[in-house]
Parts: sequence; C-alpha cells; structure tokens
Amino acid sequence: MRVLVTNPGADVYGSDLQMLESVTALTGAGFDVLVVSPEAGPLTARLTEVGARTEVVRFPVIRRAYLSPTGLVRLGLEVLRAGPALRSTLRSARPDVVYVNTTTIPWWILAARAARVPVLCHVHEAEDADPGPVRRLMAAPLTAADRVLFISLTAERAALEVLPRLRRRSVVILNGVPERPDPPVSPPSGPHPRLGFVSRLSERKAQHVAIAAVDILRRRGRTVELELAGTVYPGNEAYEERLRRDVRDHGLEDLVTFSGYVAPSAAVFDRSDVALSLSTRDALGNVVVEAQLAERPVVAAGVGGHLESIVDGETGLHVPPGDPDAVADAVESLLADPARARQIALAGRESARELFGVRRYGDRVVALVRELAAERPRR
Repeated sequence: MRVLVTNPGADVYGSDLQMLESVTALTGAGFDVLVVSPEAGPLTARLTEVGARTEVVRFPVIRRAYLSPTGLVRLGLEVLRAGPALRSTLRSARPDVVYVNTTTIPWWILAARAARVPVLCHVHEAEDADPGPVRRLMAAPLTAADRVLFISLTAERAALEVLPRLRRRSVVILNGVPERPDPPVSPPSGPHPRLGFVSRLSERKAQHVAIAAVDILRRRGRTVELELAGTVYPGNEAYEERLRRDVRDHGLEDLVTFSGYVAPSAAVFDRSDVALSLSTRDALGNVVVEAQLAERPVVAAGVGGHLESIVDGETGLHVPPGDPDAVADAVESLLADPARARQIALAGRESARELFGVRRYGDRVVALVRELAAERPRR
C-alpha cells in the first residue's frame, strides 16, 4: 500500500516528530511511504533512516502572518500557484491514502478529495482563543477529510466546538513518545538548581514568564539557572530579541542560557532539576512527556493538553497560565522538598510510559490507515 504524507516543514519539533513516529510505524508495517514538504531540513535524514522516501514540493503553509485581509489574499494567490504541483504529486505518487499532518496545509485535504483518494488529517492544534469565525475558517477543510485524527481530547474538543459534525469522523490517539535508550540520570550538582525549558521560542510558549519567574526567585533569595532550548519561526525574531532584552533588563545574563535547538530534549532535562512547560495553548505538549520520561518534575501551565498529561500534585504541578509568581512558588516548593520532587518525578515517568507508549500509538495509526485504504475501492 502506498501512503503520501504531507508535512508543513522539515524541522524536528513536536508535530514533525510525531509524524516521524507515524511514518516509522507505517514503514514497519510494510507500507510504501512518500513524505513531501515545502523544504528540506533535519527531518529529511531521519525519515530516510526509517525507510520513507522524501520529496520537496513547494506549497504554502498557514502562519499567523496570513490572518489579515492582505495576508489572506497573498495566501490565496500562493495556493493557486501551488495547485499544479499538488495535482502532479498525487498523479505520480498514486497513493492509497493521503496523510495530511496538521491543519496548516488544508489544500492537501482538498486536493486528495478531488483526486478521490481517502484522506486522513492529523490535528495537533487546539485553537480555542481565536474569534469564532477564524476558528470555523481554519477547521472547515476538515469536513472534507475521511478521518480526522486528534492528538488529544483537548484538540478534539476545540474543533467540535465550532464544527460539531466532525464528531462522526474524529478519532483521538494520544501521541507516542519514544522512551530514552538509556536510564534517567540524577540531576547535576551545580552551584545553583537549574530549570530546563524546551520549546519553540514564541509568545504563546511563554518563555518570558519563565525569565520573570527566575527574577522573582532571585529577589526572594533563591538563585536558579534557566536554560531556554529552541529557536523562533522565521519572521518571529522580534520575540527572541524581547527575551534577550528581558534578560539584560533584569540583570540575569549569568543565569539564563539560550541553547538554540537541542536534540534530543533529554539532553536539556538531564542537566536540569525541574522542567518547565508554560505554553498557554498546547493541544498536548510532547516536551512534558519527554521531561517525565527523563524523570524530572514538571511545572506546566494548567491549560489545554497539560491537563491530560499531568495530574496536578501527583505527576507534575499545574500553575495558572502567564503567572510568573505562581511558577516561582511551584519551583520553590519542589526545591525545598526534594523527597516530594522525587516522588512526582517517578510517578510522572510511570504515567508517561503508560499513556504515551510508542507501540500503542503505532498500532492504532497503522490500523486507521489500513481501514482508510480498504475504503478506496468503494470511492
């Protein structure tokens, strides 16, 4: 069976890595998998390693910069220009199923539908803060998919709020997050406790809240270090400049480190005492699970997918979103009670292994794709 997977990029962040797990499961089950993206990148080699073919096909990807009248016009023109390339790819690949990774490339759903090929869209987003018309516009192409795979109940709920009729074709499969190949290691013994924060640098991920929490802790007499691992999307460089300015303004140059992209994430958590994940709108948040598998206590914003990956007080700590004082309080409580921090870390690891196992995830994705492929003769 042939599966055409379309991905909005070739980076190796959350949704990209989850797609890699899907492809690994599909190639392992004997599928011929072709992955297309608008650019080459570090993900390309990893896809080749698991037996997939890759190809660069130029097509636009929805970014927030397009969500304006002029931006939508520009996006429409780019979609029209990309149309022949999409049709040509579908004709040459002759897929049994098209697997569209994320709602940021909805034209692939429509192109597959026009080609009468069953289409699965994997939804990693949970956009519940935008106005209703914007949310409905973003979700509308999902109605053309044969199945909609959500990474969490949070993501499914956000879509069903604006398009209830998606319920009959929606499926929830929690992400599969690989366990680290080596056992977790003890936190390092440095001059100060260390906080690890792995994520794209963006306002919604709230690295600025972490910096403010470090400043609050220092003023309380509790000095901690913070490592920010991640890069910005092209066009969002102003946010990184803001973060670096915050560090300078608070005089935290010796305590806050910008590491850029780090892989695997466990490398950051291994040199940390506490992991942070303060995103205000994550549909799930793989880094929380990765930190739990590294046996680190996690302080996370108590919203979205974090409510599914963490039981507050048992497998991690929830804090109100955007509240640096609450983050400082949670970190201080863990550092003041190492036994409790250790108990939370151990419970978090067991929970992550049970809920987010790779084999469970892969088996369900393969079964779903087989089901869709079996429908093609009837189309």
